[in-house]
Amino acid sequence: MALNLRLLKFKENFNFKVIKLAVIMSFIMITAFSTYADELKSLENQTLQELATIIRQKDEALTRAVNYYVHLSAMSGYEKNLTFLEKALELATSKGDSKDKSIFKQVDIANQVLAKIEDKAVALAKEGKQKEAIQLMEGIEYQESKKKYSEALDSFYKKYGVDTGETESLTSLENKTLKELAVFIRQKDLELTQAVKDYIYVSPTANDDQVSPISDYEKNLEWLEKATELAVSKGDSADKAIFKQIEDENNILAAIEEKAIALAKAGSFI
Repeated sequence: MALNLRLLKFKENFNFKVIKLAVIMSFIMITAFSTYADELKSLENQTLQELATIIRQKDEALTRAVNYYVHLSAMSGYEKNLTFLEKALELATSKGDSKDKSIFKQVDIANQVLAKIEDKAVALAKEGKQKEAIQLMEGIEYQESKKKYSEALDSFYKKYGVDTGETESLTSLENKTLKELAVFIRQKDLELTQAVKDYIYVSPTANDDQVSPISDYEKNLEWLEKATELAVSKGDSADKAIFKQIEDENNILAAIEEKAIALAKAGSFI
């Protein structure tokens, strides 16, 4: 599906800003994780609740990646997120009491079913069978496994007095170190970018009764803005300058994203 000139212009501006922001963030991330292997190894130091949050986030990222591929043949980040998810599940099943281990074992079993379906969907999409791939992702088996997955995680959160998958609040960001804020900012930035891409590119091809992938955009934007605000107030002068630049770029990105979303909502496609 071709985009009209206004959306093409958005893509050019958006890609430029994303690249610029990525360069800034890569500089910051040198102080947090020097390599992908270090980032993966860092999972071993996470608490059980932190692992639960990572597991939910990576599962959602995997689902988005596969849906994006079956609609547009554009896979991004699937293998990396799958590796993180599997490692987090492995660690989670080795921690906590017997009930915790049982819960994460259920999550692991559901995840294996989801991974097999996702692999089949990607294979079908590679063969040009997009319709069959989409049907597989929207099928009863996938949705039921997703339900079991979520219910198991919810039971873990409920055990510790948390009713949803959100183990953090905006105020909890104030206790994060500058390194942790840098990681959090990068994560939320990627989630925002993916949400906008999904809405613009996937929504026009989806069924009318499907939930819009933009639903978490405002929430993630609020988190990103709060984390960046806190980061600007921490660290030395060089750190403050870097995060101030990131904050300025975030404001530009948010303005472009909002325009793109408005265009997509108005059906600006040809």
